[in-house]
Amino acid sequence: MITLNDVDNSLKAHAKQITTIAESLVFKPICEFTPRTAKDDIPWNDIVYSGVYLFEVKTDFENLDYNHWLTSFKEGWEAERYKRKFTPNFTKKRIKAHNELLEWMPIYIGKSKQIGGRVHNHLYKELHKPTFAMKLHSRENLLDAEFRLSTVKIEVVNYNMILPKVESYLRNKINPLIGRQ
Repeated sequence: MITLNDVDNSLKAHAKQITTIAESLVFKPICEFTPRTAKDDIPWNDIVYSGVYLFEVKTDFENLDYNHWLTSFKEGWEAERYKRKFTPNFTKKRIKAHNELLEWMPIYIGKSKQIGGRVHNHLYKELHKPTFAMKLHSRENLLDAEFRLSTVKIEVVNYNMILPKVESYLRNKINPLIGRQ
């Protein structure tokens, strides 16, 4: 008879395989947009699949240093009107993982069985709604900020076992500045 310990040992081996595969995954850039123009700039019909998605924000990296940019972006993100609105916050350990301002700074990584729908939530979910999302269109200070959406398409039957491990690996590798984890 197979025991739970047998299954556990088998899962450990599979978890290592998932990590090995995750190491080779590369985000595919889908589009650049501003929250104001996202409705027309995002190819909604082309992102109807499961996988992991990455939001990045464009910076003025040639004229600012990391700390100056971070302070400014963080102040806008954490303005009082956006607090306690089911939106992600900055993560100290992820902030510390960066020491250089890049042209595109990673701000959020997530997974979804339907990326297009989840991206729509991150853009258009209203601030007062309890769904956890960035709610970018409700952030007046970011309506004209440039964002880039990239994805890794992963369509598997065992989504709930595989995608959390892949998402976690990619989050630890890329260190997006905002998120619950």
